[in-house]
Amino acid sequence: MRRALAFIAFGLAVPVLLFSQGSAHSAISLAAGVNGVGFPADPAFGVVAQAGYLWQYDRLAVRLGADYFKANREFSGGESLRPRAVGATLEISYDVLTSRFRPYVIGGWGLYRLTDTRVDALGTHAVDDLSASMVGGLGFRYRVGSRYLFTEARLHGFTGGGHWGSHFMPITAGMRF
Repeated sequence: MRRALAFIAFGLAVPVLLFSQGSAHSAISLAAGVNGVGFPADPAFGVVAQAGYLWQYDRLAVRLGADYFKANREFSGGESLRPRAVGATLEISYDVLTSRFRPYVIGGWGLYRLTDTRVDALGTHAVDDLSASMVGGLGFRYRVGSRYLFTEARLHGFTGGGHWGSHFMPITAGMRF
């Protein structure tokens, strides 16, 4: 019941906040980055590509995004994984400052298709999951002419990814057009 009330309150508060922000400016954002997680004994390194369409209000922005993530991960026990994720997100960001240099916080939700190939002592196994994701992070952007350069660090916490857990933590850099 509390979750339902929280979603209803959020659904009512966001439109009010958006309309109080003034007119929106839309933009396309493209970014690429790296993902490096795990302990020294269990490293994982990968690449990330993101694209999005956003509506920037005064301090608030709403972004519809698409993400791709791929990594190679090896565990100390000899098991190796090659996880991949393709998904869509709905995110809201809030600018902490309104200067040329703008740090911001990010929050949102996503839906991902997670695929994996696991190699262990028993052989090779394919894994294919559909998972919701909670997104949170920090970023900053810097205005250069009429465009913005940005960098972000986000945590994508998969809710149904099994062995994936919250292992999608990319750092990306990109540009808004």
